[in-house]
Amino acid sequence: MKWQKYFVVNLSAEDVHACKHVTAWKIRYGIPYHRCFSLGVPSRSDCLPLYPLTSGSFAEADYFSKLIIVSHGNEWSINYWTPPELAQHLYAWGLRQVGLISIKSCHAGRGRYLDELACGLAFQSIGFGWLIGYRGFSRLEGPSLGKAYEVTSEEDAFCRSLGIKLPDPLRIRTVRGNVAVSNPYSPRFM
Repeated sequence: MKWQKYFVVNLSAEDVHACKHVTAWKIRYGIPYHRCFSLGVPSRSDCLPLYPLTSGSFAEADYFSKLIIVSHGNEWSINYWTPPELAQHLYAWGLRQVGLISIKSCHAGRGRYLDELACGLAFQSIGFGWLIGYRGFSRLEGPSLGKAYEVTSEEDAFCRSLGIKLPDPLRIRTVRGNVAVSNPYSPRFM
């Protein structure tokens, strides 16, 4: 594993696609249920049972942790929240430090969202090593949930079908945080 602790949160709990994403990441990284959260309680029977977000949800997170946020979004908002609003919510849910925040949302890495989120997190006094978001859409693919992966464009999907992954700069955008966090298991975060 690249990180010691993983957390996942579903901000679009009523959406079947968001539920599938959360399930895939839970399985892929072996995330224990006590680190799987949802904004609201999913009424869908095909969604994993997730804990509701509370003021202590991310109290265990540290600089060796990865937080995965699953939500609908675009280059201006995640779950209709601006970057400062998302930072406020993360603080309210107990986040004080984290190694990586990975936003599994369409176009989060396209515009200025990640840069503005970095400012919002710093304003909230949340220490973080890295932010990452997709430059294009975010679509779950793969033969099964345990082997699932995200594709970010039709070109990416085609390459993945051939067993090739497009280079990171074509798929994602990373933003360095306000704390020096490196991960020797991932050249992306050095």
